[in-house]
Amino acid sequence: MGELLIQDKQLFSMASKEFYEPMSRYQPLLGDYHAQVRRLLPPDWRIDQHNVWWGCAYEGAQIPAQGWKIHLSATPAHSPAILMTVARMMIERRVTFKFLVDRTLLHLSNGKRWSRGAAGKFITVYPTSTEHCAELLEDLHRATIGYWGPYILSDRRYKDSRIVHYRYGGLLPVKRLDVSGRTVHVIQDQDGNYIDDERTPFFHLPDGVQDPFEQPSAASVDEGEDGTLCKGRYEVREVLASSNPGSVYLAWDRHGEREVVIKEGRPYTNVSARGLDAMQLLKKEHRLLGLIADLGIAPKPLDFFLDWEHAYLVEEYLEGSHTLRGHLLQIGLLLRTRPTVEYAREYYRRYRHLFIELAKMVKALHDRNIVFSDLSMANVMVFMRDSDDQYPTLKLIDFEGAYEEGIDVPTHLMTPGFSTQQAADRGMSTKRDDYYSIGGLMMAGLFPMNSLLVLDRDAHRRYIDACRRDFDLPDDLAELILALLHPDEEQRPGMEHVIEVLSAEHEPREPNIGTYELDRIDLDQTIERILGYADSVADFDRNDRLYPADAMVFDTNPLSIAHGACGVAYVMQRARGTVDPRVIEWIRAQNLNIKGRTYSPGLYTGLAGIAWSMLELGLRDEAIEAMEHTREHRLLWNSPTLFDGASGWAWRSCGSSARPATRRIWRRRARSAIS
Repeated sequence: MGELLIQDKQLFSMASKEFYEPMSRYQPLLGDYHAQVRRLLPPDWRIDQHNVWWGCAYEGAQIPAQGWKIHLSATPAHSPAILMTVARMMIERRVTFKFLVDRTLLHLSNGKRWSRGAAGKFITVYPTSTEHCAELLEDLHRATIGYWGPYILSDRRYKDSRIVHYRYGGLLPVKRLDVSGRTVHVIQDQDGNYIDDERTPFFHLPDGVQDPFEQPSAASVDEGEDGTLCKGRYEVREVLASSNPGSVYLAWDRHGEREVVIKEGRPYTNVSARGLDAMQLLKKEHRLLGLIADLGIAPKPLDFFLDWEHAYLVEEYLEGSHTLRGHLLQIGLLLRTRPTVEYAREYYRRYRHLFIELAKMVKALHDRNIVFSDLSMANVMVFMRDSDDQYPTLKLIDFEGAYEEGIDVPTHLMTPGFSTQQAADRGMSTKRDDYYSIGGLMMAGLFPMNSLLVLDRDAHRRYIDACRRDFDLPDDLAELILALLHPDEEQRPGMEHVIEVLSAEHEPREPNIGTYELDRIDLDQTIERILGYADSVADFDRNDRLYPADAMVFDTNPLSIAHGACGVAYVMQRARGTVDPRVIEWIRAQNLNIKGRTYSPGLYTGLAGIAWSMLELGLRDEAIEAMEHTREHRLLWNSPTLFDGASGWAWRSCGSSARPATRRIWRRRARSAIS
């Protein structure tokens, strides 16, 4: 599933609200797509779930290991009709195909957080030959005229179709292990050697493969040279950020002779629950920036244009700026180990100034009936307008989630830890939700604990109490933050009150950082409670993992020190002096399959670390065997790092898990490898 990894591991969070789980445990909504296709299938066809896909094939179907394959994209609105059209054709022609399991996955695959190399693929069709692919491409093109979907970045679009694409790559899941312990898709080159099956965000052909379907393309709308936009006016100098709906660029405006920021919007991507796509959201952002241009609280909009099928918003470049998160890390009081009263005094002055300015900005937006919706640490920029300025200037960026009340369709964009449960439930934010976001930012300004608010809406109260005790957090600031984060939106104060409270001066006392909580608790008991919880969630009936872990356990192996059972068992052995015999047996029962090389040789994700843990658990013979088998591992010298490469392996090789003669050999090889 490496090609499906997305930011914050959302994909692995869909099957369970408690733990990361593989998509094989996700329960899709059968009424979205499965039920309709199932009714079409003849008796000799079957439909099975494979991670995020429903796969459809007839009994005895054969497809080549690699070759040309066809992908179709879709908008959520058209997806059922497109699927039924394609399914009927493939069943009639007895062609294997697969499709995303439900609408939720389609929304995600067209969205901002999906890998650009895998995004947009709704249906995959598996031809049996190049000639077969040519025939299917033409038939699918004719059958789907009039349907629209996002451009699939890894593919080439067929003729003038808006949804039919194709690429060359693996058709069967042929994988090989890499040094990190993950398996990667591979194909064979023209000499029979295995090479990575690259899922790049652009059309790519392996050496020796020619595109037999390429058609003469119409002249591009843009007539500028490569690396420019808007007929050569904007020279792109740097990619600041990349995502499936579009990238953000730093560019040089040749007409205005200045640096600018250009935001891109791709059609039919990042479609909101209310039907707006990335291009429409970008145009809305352009309009809102124009409405508030006179306020000076956001980058000025400079231009909006279309280039090929994409939309582009040109904004003022805020030179020397950085995010509020970065600024707070620089000035933070709680991040100092020995803060003085002078530093505390200056910190509270800076803190009050920052949030007075932010409250004024939000009030100005609300006075013009604009709700920001997605106020967080990443979309408040801080910069010094002049080197002599005592305090920095703030600007708001990324208005894609904002909306003008009564004019725009609200969007469902919000950041966990800075948004309310009410906003999530209603699918839109209000002005009082912006108040909550201000409270979240003020809390993060003291200590960035906001991610805990997703699990415990009252977690901030404990941090507020600690700040009062250790850093003399003024009562008015503490009560203000508590009020802004109140679960009842009617209890949240408006921005006038926020500005009034923040305008008061405070003379702090000397910070007095204590260990009150640590002194009150029994550490041995706390450790035992932690280990006891791990005991309670162990699942001895599973083979993919024993304990709930980071999502990487499903991309690597179930035993590793970093993500698997051997890491937990090692800690238990050190903390308790013993490990549940069932854990030992579960570890021993796992097939390391060393000859098949399903485990990498490294320390934290592979055999060297597993051997280390086994030795601690009293499994000396198994530990020595595991280490012995790393010596000729094909990946042993592919990385020099401690985590998964030769350095980590060498450190364990020189330890007591190897025989003396072997240790001498390994020492020599390790020295030569890392010198």
